[in-house]
Order: sequence, then C-alpha cells, then structure tokens
Amino acid sequence: MEHIDLPSGLTEGVFKAVASRGSGAFRKIIINKKQDGGKSYFQAEKYTDKQVFHDNIPAGGLDAYLGGLLDEGFRQLDCFAEGVCRTLRVSKKAR
Repeated sequence: MEHIDLPSGLTEGVFKAVASRGSGAFRKIIINKKQDGGKSYFQAEKYTDKQVFHDNIPAGGLDAYLGGLLDEGFRQLDCFAEGVCRTLRVSKKAR
C-alpha cells in the first residue's frame, strides 16, 4: 500500500483517536490523551481478538503514528476533539 498523508488539521486538539477496519493482527487501536505529572502523552491500546497491547506516544508524535497506522492497512480513522469528530476513510485503492 502506498503512503497516505494526513489532511491538515485532522489531529488539532485531539483527545481521542480510533483506528479501525484493519487488515493485520490488530483489529482496532484506540489512542487516548494522558497526563503524568504535568507531562502530556498519548497511549495506544492495540486490540487483537483476545489481547490488548499498549504503546506510549510522545505528544508531538501523534501525526506520524497515525500516518503509520494508515500505511499498515487501517482504513478508517476517527479523531475526537472538543465538540467535533473528524473521520478519515481510505478506499481499497488508497484514495
């Protein structure tokens, strides 16, 4: 699959993101904004059929992480910000 660029403003003010319709080992990935001692970061919960794996993502690395998920075969990305929900869907032909 070719590289997919995220539209500008997709992750602006995001506190939660959900990547779904994946074709690999992970069926769904939920990313939540967390704070630890005044330091913000994102935590990804990767769901398989029976297990959940966690990754920590630096606050500035969310765009690159989400772009990587789309490159890995996830075809839908929902980003939730205060009062708004943005959805990105990728067709089978990566359009």
